[in-house]
Amino acid sequence: MRICISGAGEISLVHVKGINQIQNAEVVGICDKYLTRAEMLGENCGNPKPFNDFEKMLDEQKPAVLHICTPPLLHYEQAKIAIDRGVNVIVEKPFTTNEKEARELYALAKENGVKICPMYNLLYDKAMSEISAIIKAGEIGNIVNVESYYGFNLGGDRSKYNLKGSTHWVFKTPGGHLQNIGPHILSSMLAIIGTDNLTYNSIAVNSGSAPEGLYDEYRSVVVNGNITGYFTLSLNAQPYFNYINIYGTKKTVLYDISNWSYVVQSLSQKVPNAIARAWNNIRTGTKIVGATLISCPLFLTGKLTHFTGMWELIRLFYECVENDTPPPISEELSISTVAGLETIDRQTRQLSENRL
Repeated sequence: MRICISGAGEISLVHVKGINQIQNAEVVGICDKYLTRAEMLGENCGNPKPFNDFEKMLDEQKPAVLHICTPPLLHYEQAKIAIDRGVNVIVEKPFTTNEKEARELYALAKENGVKICPMYNLLYDKAMSEISAIIKAGEIGNIVNVESYYGFNLGGDRSKYNLKGSTHWVFKTPGGHLQNIGPHILSSMLAIIGTDNLTYNSIAVNSGSAPEGLYDEYRSVVVNGNITGYFTLSLNAQPYFNYINIYGTKKTVLYDISNWSYVVQSLSQKVPNAIARAWNNIRTGTKIVGATLISCPLFLTGKLTHFTGMWELIRLFYECVENDTPPPISEELSISTVAGLETIDRQTRQLSENRL
């Protein structure tokens, strides 16, 4: 399978590591506006031909799959060009910055008989896959509420994420860090609560770590029928927790994203509630300690990373291209995530304007 990559920034190296794990995949072209960066990335995957002309790369190399790792404002344009040429496309988050463009890409993909997929990689972390199976089996009963929380470390004053006026794409994209981090947790939450009939009630503030006109704290209550979801993106609260808690009528699942571990809690009807709650605390504490002891050496030796879900998603996408089966991320979830982020951004801006 012939693979091309557009954009040779940091995340593209992670894509390359995933591609290298697939025996029948070969990177045949890398494009970046700086040819040297394309050449440097190519050193990690057999030195494919470097390009600084995107369309020339597609026309010469004729890939089966294109990985789009460019800044978000280029995603729609480049995906459209590739789809028009019959190329299957996997797109880094955010898929697009607005719902209209997302819908256009899916319609165009159907017309051209190709597949597209956003990089919502948290959905394919091993722990999340196991949790999805637990939910599907009905073990937690009916879902009542889902809390999705993502804390992000902006780094010090000299960090590329923290420098006001930085050339980093996050400062040039509508929504800023909402588009940078939000796709991870919103897609994960919507995969659980569903996408049928969503409403949002959102707020955001700037506590001082974001440039004027952007926000560094987001909250949104998301409702789908009788299921609620709480979306939180925090760039200030410390420590930087990352978790998804799923509350059901039978059981609750507490998923610690940062430590790749989860705990299923329930109240036994055979013992008093106080004893059952105490037992849950013991089980939870034991699981956290055990997961930490197991994951630390694996993380330090490189056998466990925060990108295993990405590599699994790449593998599954290649598999769907080869077998002509549906992509691992559905069109409904992809578009709903884009639309949800656009809604949160719009609501928070309107609220800010009303305050003024």
